[in-house]
Amino acid sequence: MPLHVYRLMPALAVALGARYLPGEWLLHLRARSEAHSLELRLTVEQALALRQEIASAGRAFSGGRFPLARVAPCPAEHPLLAAPFDLEAEAGDLRLIRPAARRLLGIEARGTVDGSPYLAEVVGTPEQLLALAEQIEAVCRAVSSVCPVCGRPAAEGDHVACQGAPAPRQEP
Repeated sequence: MPLHVYRLMPALAVALGARYLPGEWLLHLRARSEAHSLELRLTVEQALALRQEIASAGRAFSGGRFPLARVAPCPAEHPLLAAPFDLEAEAGDLRLIRPAARRLLGIEARGTVDGSPYLAEVVGTPEQLLALAEQIEAVCRAVSSVCPVCGRPAAEGDHVACQGAPAPRQEP
């Protein structure tokens, strides 16, 4: 069976977003290059592990010949990251990569779609991926905030419908 390869090098935009479906959060990593676009579904654990890897790799770049600049994270709703996508899949194996002899970092994801294996590489500058790490932290912090009464997202100040309502009864 052929391996489908998606190389986004360089990535024009990369972002992590989240959607809430009743009872669960779905995290999605979106990226676009001139040639490809993709959306990978991640677990919170995968996202946090990726954030940790990016932060460690970012420390290796700081203090080098070219100092790292702070870049604002790209919003997940940015027009560059709108559908359609060349690849929409669940990320199986996810890891950070460093292309040889370049000042770049990348994310490699492997998995299967409809029984066919894929390899996706999203390569960008250290600044882009450090901004992504910052975004991952913010998104994961937001999705961990859930109303104890109704189970829906409880964004700061937004969720007022259940305030003062009794907590739901726990079934034995």
